[in-house]
Amino acid sequence: MLEFGIEKKHPFNWFLSGIGAQLYAREMSALNVVLEQSHEGRVLQLSGPPLIRSFSKFHYIHYDDGLNFPSVGHNVCGQFDKIGILGECIDLVVVPHLHELLPNFVATIPEIYRVLNNEGSVVVFGFNPFSIWGSQRILGLGDVVPWCHKFYNANTVIKKFEDADFCFLGRKNLFPSFYSESAMIYNKLNVLDKLGCSAFGSAYMLVFKKRTSTMTLNTEKSIAFNATQDIA
Repeated sequence: MLEFGIEKKHPFNWFLSGIGAQLYAREMSALNVVLEQSHEGRVLQLSGPPLIRSFSKFHYIHYDDGLNFPSVGHNVCGQFDKIGILGECIDLVVVPHLHELLPNFVATIPEIYRVLNNEGSVVVFGFNPFSIWGSQRILGLGDVVPWCHKFYNANTVIKKFEDADFCFLGRKNLFPSFYSESAMIYNKLNVLDKLGCSAFGSAYMLVFKKRTSTMTLNTEKSIAFNATQDIA
């Protein structure tokens, strides 16, 4: 799926093959649902393999010069706590697994708020500690997502964004499965995914909206909220 040149030691090498590539495909599909329903204009992604492959107003910022992730838009290496973009010019910010990579992720949230237009949206992807993968890590059953030091509770992430004046719209769990880099073992244990047991999703997608003084929010009519309900 991904054919980018990337050093083997880099954490995002995990997304290039095996079970990592399968999760990457699920996250890409989930984000596409949000984009299709919300018709966002300018989109900014902070780190991770690009989840958008055919969008002209897409801006991608990574943190490592060793990465070679050509994107369909503007691709630069920069700092996440000092985003080199003018304020209030982005409609949607996509944040895949950045809080699991950066120890000072909280410093990034005010920058996300700054670059977003009024009532702009944020989509965050993270690993679910209350999943089969999380249990496997605790029990030492396999090297589950070896580059990730900690799976963060989604409620912790939600609280950080709400403290920064974002409104939480919804959550969707993705890819319920056992963790195995062996395709044969994975296919035999892939019962939860086939049954669609989303409560055990290995990853979560969180959707937020920038809160403003003039904001009126009805989550039942929110396109972004509905997108979290409709993803298969």
